[in-house]
Amino acid sequence: MSAYTQTWGAGAFLMIHCALAHSGVLRPLSEALPGGARAFDLPGHGRSPAWDPSSDYSETSVRWARAAMGGRAGPVIGHSYGATVALRLAVEAPELITELYLLEPVFFAAIRLHDRPAYVAYLARFEPVQAAFVQNDLARMAELFTAMWDGAPLAELPPRFQKQVTRQMPLIAAQFDGIDRDNGGVFAPGKLSRIDCPVTLIRGSEAEPSIPAIHDVLLSLIPGARAHVIEGAGHMLPITHHREVAALIRP
Repeated sequence: MSAYTQTWGAGAFLMIHCALAHSGVLRPLSEALPGGARAFDLPGHGRSPAWDPSSDYSETSVRWARAAMGGRAGPVIGHSYGATVALRLAVEAPELITELYLLEPVFFAAIRLHDRPAYVAYLARFEPVQAAFVQNDLARMAELFTAMWDGAPLAELPPRFQKQVTRQMPLIAAQFDGIDRDNGGVFAPGKLSRIDCPVTLIRGSEAEPSIPAIHDVLLSLIPGARAHVIEGAGHMLPITHHREVAALIRP
């Protein structure tokens, strides 16, 4: 299997989109960056093939990201789940990344291992989403998940998008091993401290409460990492505030 990819401009940046979206949602951000960008659709998203449940979702995502780099080093931008893929790529193939931009990375392993109170509080907020999945109520899971991360009621979104998001809920569960249990070993002792490219964390002032805590852990573990907050922005900031994000990436 191979990912669907697209390029805008010279494709100087590689961008990795969030869960439930597709590469095309990042086009406005790409057009605001000098040199443009290239992006790919994650497994089971956009025009890429469906995810093979016999494979590890995070590992597949990272492998596709590595392939999208085409053997050439360059800057990488990841959003939400895409940011966790970007960070794992930086650990596994540091020679491919010259700059790393992490937009609201949902790497809950960071707080599970380094900020237990923040992790316990997050689990309490996420428990209804998890319960809906266990009960195989994907429609309810989609409603709760999008409200938690997008701030918009699912019922107010176009019917086609509602159906798509509901279908994709098993992909959210498939990400747990990577972003919660850290089966890729990103947070193994010494791994993050060896990242030597510039790392920038960007979040919205209206971020889900787990995000600032995750940022704080990453700032403590990655040498020289910097952080920025975009006022008024929520989790979907590369879409809702793409100009502000672009200004922080290439001021």
